[in-house]
Amino acid sequence: MDAFVGTIVPVVFPYAPENWALCNGQLLSVSQYQVLFAVLGTRYGGDGIKDFRLPDLCGRTAIGAMGTAPAPAPTVALGKVVGDPPTAPVTTGSVSATISNNNLPRVTVSGTVSGASMTARSTLYATSAGPGATPAANKPSAGAMLSSTGTSGAVYYVNPTPATPLPAVAMDASSVGTVLGGSATLSASLGAGTPITAPLVMAPSAALFPMQPSLALNYIICVNGLYPTRP
Repeated sequence: MDAFVGTIVPVVFPYAPENWALCNGQLLSVSQYQVLFAVLGTRYGGDGIKDFRLPDLCGRTAIGAMGTAPAPAPTVALGKVVGDPPTAPVTTGSVSATISNNNLPRVTVSGTVSGASMTARSTLYATSAGPGATPAANKPSAGAMLSSTGTSGAVYYVNPTPATPLPAVAMDASSVGTVLGGSATLSASLGAGTPITAPLVMAPSAALFPMQPSLALNYIICVNGLYPTRP
């Protein structure tokens, strides 16, 4: 069966039949393969005067050309080679990266605490024993208040025997009052969102190879056959 010049097919045999050639990037003569040159031109290489190059599919996967593909698909022109590594894969070392606070997502926490809504209640204790507690009318009793008038007494007294605590009574709540005022602003920032960059290298003992699961076949191209006339 005749094929169009430039047709590429995969085969299981290790050679190219008559009128076909291996797609291994070899150079062909322009004068000897004028029809094929009219189809390929120098899209895959060659000087276009004496020779031109066949497509090289050795170790490569063919993809559809997308010269006018809609976004976000990449634009890949017919005959363009993509994905070839510029150098051989690194086969020493290991993959590692150090994560710090800068690599965490950026989080900012802030808030305001109003002192007007906060109150504090304190209890002031006075001793009911000591020289000033005589006569009995001078003894401060539960619910007593500090006052600038009335019978004087030893409201504050230094205990001469600290090992023996003096009896104490609680003063009235209105004797001591504490009010918190003003406001406080809380603000903190954590993380900078810096991307982590780690070199991709392969350990020699892992026997890794950056290629999808594949089956090796020979690609051949028709060099003599029917001319693919444009519609």
